[in-house]
Amino acid sequence: MKERTRELLKDRHGASSNNYGCPVHISLDACGALFKEAGIAPTPGAVGKLGDVLENYALMLMKGVSGGRISETDLARIVDEIG
Repeated sequence: MKERTRELLKDRHGASSNNYGCPVHISLDACGALFKEAGIAPTPGAVGKLGDVLENYALMLMKGVSGGRISETDLARIVDEIG
């Protein structure tokens, strides 16, 4: 497994103690809604893992930001650089 994949899949250790592997900031309802919009039936663990991936990716995007401010243009550039 690639290092970036491991970093994205890292467990965020949210408050849930059930089988969701709950993310910290993105709700399980929101993650479930994304699967529903895509027409995919996830396992319970996949719902929480998607939240972990989304949170980890967001933190990855903000990691190198300096000056305490970020714009839409900055985010677009960072997404392009990360690939």
